[in-house]
Amino acid sequence: MADNRVVIKINYDKSKTAMPATEPQTITVWHTGRIVIALVLLVLFSLFLYFAFSGGDRAGNTQTEMVEKVQEPQSNPMSAASNPQQVAAEGKDNNIKVESAAVSPTPTLDNAKAGLQASSPVGIIFDRRVIRASLNTRLKDNEPDQPVHGAFAVVKGKPLELFYFTEIRNPGGLGLFHEWLRNKQVVQHKQLDLKDIRSKVWSSRVLSYKDVGEWQVRLSDKKGKVYSEVKFSLSAE
Repeated sequence: MADNRVVIKINYDKSKTAMPATEPQTITVWHTGRIVIALVLLVLFSLFLYFAFSGGDRAGNTQTEMVEKVQEPQSNPMSAASNPQQVAAEGKDNNIKVESAAVSPTPTLDNAKAGLQASSPVGIIFDRRVIRASLNTRLKDNEPDQPVHGAFAVVKGKPLELFYFTEIRNPGGLGLFHEWLRNKQVVQHKQLDLKDIRSKVWSSRVLSYKDVGEWQVRLSDKKGKVYSEVKFSLSAE
């Protein structure tokens, strides 16, 4: 008996069974560490350049300032005492301190009895129209002759007369007064006669041991504005 064989043939599609070709892929790798190092080096280099140039400029400015300081003329300390009779200087601003002259006048018998101290009262000028303002123990030819250089200790029975002198320019019809205050209380009020373009006016008061206290003499107007003033202390021995 003949063998019965069945042969089965399978045709494969080679195009379907073939493995697809693999395409090459690009992989990007970031070297972060190197980038950071490069940035840090760039910043450090920029800072180095900045400080190098700025340091040079500062050194140049410092040398210029030192040269200017060396070239500045030194003030002559003797010029301040060249005019010992000047009592008050003209105020350049609306609030200027004017101190009495530093050189003591020739002592007299009255001043010796009054016990003149060493501390100087300070005259203050508040208005530019006031040229001079000073407290004095004597006037000569309508000019201050002996400026006060300290607080007075008045001997009993020996009263002392003080004069407050002011020179005013361009008063412009102002009604001005000299006021004497003891312990902040007005004890004397004198109206001044201002006729000239440049007027020299003064007022005086006799002080004794009964007038011990803190004194203030000022130049003011009707509205209470103060143009100049001087303060001093009076004590008794």
